[in-house]
Amino acid sequence: MVHRINLTLSDAEVKLLLSLIKDTDLEGLKTALNTLAGRADQEAYIRQQVYQALSDLSGYQQEAFNDSSDLKADLGLSNYHKRSLKNYFQNTIESLGSKEVIAVKECETLTKVIDCLNLVNAKL
Repeated sequence: MVHRINLTLSDAEVKLLLSLIKDTDLEGLKTALNTLAGRADQEAYIRQQVYQALSDLSGYQQEAFNDSSDLKADLGLSNYHKRSLKNYFQNTIESLGSKEVIAVKECETLTKVIDCLNLVNAKL
């Protein structure tokens, strides 16, 4: 069974948590925390955030879709869901220091997962 846990942690708390689990075999958790801790790999961070948003809204596990997946046909996302992506994506670009704004209209035109990644990257 897969459990999703959302935490709000400061950068220092993420680093502390990472140090606590560094000697475990929890590779997925270590990878996620490393990405968050450094955000050095911006592309991996964006991918993780976009896939998490799509997973949250669709109910599908991130492993069940890929960049070429269709938002409507493969993930079952309606225009309502696509409008909801605005908040997820806005939070992502703001966490990377961008002052750009993602418009709801831009989210409504998204058709594939790659379009979501391209939109977020275009706002940085």
